[in-house]
Amino acid sequence: MAALLTGTNNQKFRPGKPDEVYLKYINPLTTKRNIWVSLCSVHSLKNHKNLLVGRKSLHNHGKHITWKVVQSLYHKLNDDVYSSRNVHSLRKLRRSVAYPDKFTQQNVNDAKVVFEEETIAYLLQFVADQLDEEYYFDDIMKEYERKDGHSGEILDKKLMKMKEKVHLLPDHDTNKVKLETELAFVEVSIVIHKIFIERFLNGNARLVLGDDGATKDRLNRKSIFHVNIDCEIERMAKNIKYLDDWISWSASQRGNLQNYNVKKWPQLCISSIH
Repeated sequence: MAALLTGTNNQKFRPGKPDEVYLKYINPLTTKRNIWVSLCSVHSLKNHKNLLVGRKSLHNHGKHITWKVVQSLYHKLNDDVYSSRNVHSLRKLRRSVAYPDKFTQQNVNDAKVVFEEETIAYLLQFVADQLDEEYYFDDIMKEYERKDGHSGEILDKKLMKMKEKVHLLPDHDTNKVKLETELAFVEVSIVIHKIFIERFLNGNARLVLGDDGATKDRLNRKSIFHVNIDCEIERMAKNIKYLDDWISWSASQRGNLQNYNVKKWPQLCISSIH
């Protein structure tokens, strides 16, 4: 469970990372589990999206990610519309998403678009098309055709399969670095998808003490996903650690990060799980 920090509740926070005592309190229903305080997930999602848009240098262990990957997909899909005279394949990927200004970067719907399953699937197919692999993910889609609520798993399997394909390219292939850069962006997007789209902003996901599972809501016929709380803590910790390993640094950020006594941008957006 999480509580939104508003008004006078924020007064307990001081410059620097807050003490752990301010981030949790005892769960009255089960004293063995704490209730953790979380910052607003919507604002956190926008922070992560704007981080990817606005930073020229975001790298980790030789990998590099750039927002130009999204812009390239935007232009490719527009070119496909003009050449084929068909409808846009990904209508949510508007210009305001690919090229946000100071106003549109605050739009929550635009922030979600890049990290939704459909967009990430198009990014992966964009890479596959460059290797002339039109039906490369059909086996994975067939495996999950009767399963709901596994978008993160599906995207992970697609990414792994695509990374293996790109890894086999010879080092002298000039296209290899470009494809690795695109997959690095996809990998970060999948992690953000699993944190926010699949969990924090998913009104149909429920934390339970029992096993993972799914049921149908009799009123709206939507699937309700039951997620074991202990397994979810492990999954979420893994995802947050992944983001924490990415280093973003520039002269304009240096003073701001030092003021908050953190070295990595994700720590400003998501508190670590202990």
